[in-house]
Amino acid sequence: MSLPGEAETYVSSVFIEANFDAVWERISDPSVFPEMYPAWTTDVQPIDEATYRGTGPDGDEFVIRPRLNREFGVADFDVEADGTVERSRSRLFDVGDTACELVHLATRWEGIDDESWERHKQGTDADLERMKRLVESESSN
Repeated sequence: MSLPGEAETYVSSVFIEANFDAVWERISDPSVFPEMYPAWTTDVQPIDEATYRGTGPDGDEFVIRPRLNREFGVADFDVEADGTVERSRSRLFDVGDTACELVHLATRWEGIDDESWERHKQGTDADLERMKRLVESESSN
């Protein structure tokens, strides 16, 4: 549900049984996104120290610019395609010494139809669950 004049949003979250540092290392590094978030990106290559080129599952290309603040658990990424910039927003919360909660906010962008928005939300949930499994399996080793 969205209010008049406000963007429709979708919140996803996962509880991860791994320490903050292990989770932060993965979620803040765009080069590992294809392994963790295949519904969003299939390839990421660095352009320079602060910019990456991504390719989506449909072959669409985009530029990724991290907006990170480790102290506050902010893992945002500006994603630019066709002159439009969308911000992917995530927050990582430390929950004790061996667990974290990752919360991701998706904002529906202009022109996306209902079916595509539903697929995006389902893909986001699936990607977060995949990331959780990967990080937890690495942390248990």
